[in-house]
Amino acid sequence: MNDQRAGMPAALPSTKAGGASAAVAAATPEVADEAALRFIEDTALLYEQAGHPRMAGRILAWLMICDPPFQTAGRIATALSASKASVSTNIRLFVDFGIVEKFTMPADRRDYYRLLSTMWPRAMERSLPLLAAFREVADRGLTLVEGHPEECRVRVREMRDFYSFYEQGLRELVARWKEREGGEGA
Repeated sequence: MNDQRAGMPAALPSTKAGGASAAVAAATPEVADEAALRFIEDTALLYEQAGHPRMAGRILAWLMICDPPFQTAGRIATALSASKASVSTNIRLFVDFGIVEKFTMPADRRDYYRLLSTMWPRAMERSLPLLAAFREVADRGLTLVEGHPEECRVRVREMRDFYSFYEQGLRELVARWKEREGGEGA
């Protein structure tokens, strides 16, 4: 039987060491193997190149490959050899962004985290206001350069047209993705 609210099994198999918590602990190795560590670090470096904290990339990568797919902050910290404070700070950002879900399990006071299935389109949608802001600034810039030489107006118009194109294209891609996935993440 599944708990539909949390999407979790209603009860995990008990073990002698203490019920659901012990079952989760037994299912996930304490540390990632070499291939997993490489994937985690490669993802972290890409995240860093995109302007995000490297630890955020590590956490995201771990949550993609961990088994079970939900983890406590302590287990994430152990798996990544990271401080609990760093994990907690970055996890909170992911929860605020709507790409990681925080939940609890029956008879367990700890918080668990898992990636939401809608995280990728949500991550892209979060960039739409910034794209719109660039387009709006360029629109104001066009007003500012009225009467200036054509080459000046062309540069600002190109910025506006590019961001308008980018924003519209991203909206369409996200909508197509959601349609492809059966409307999930809408």
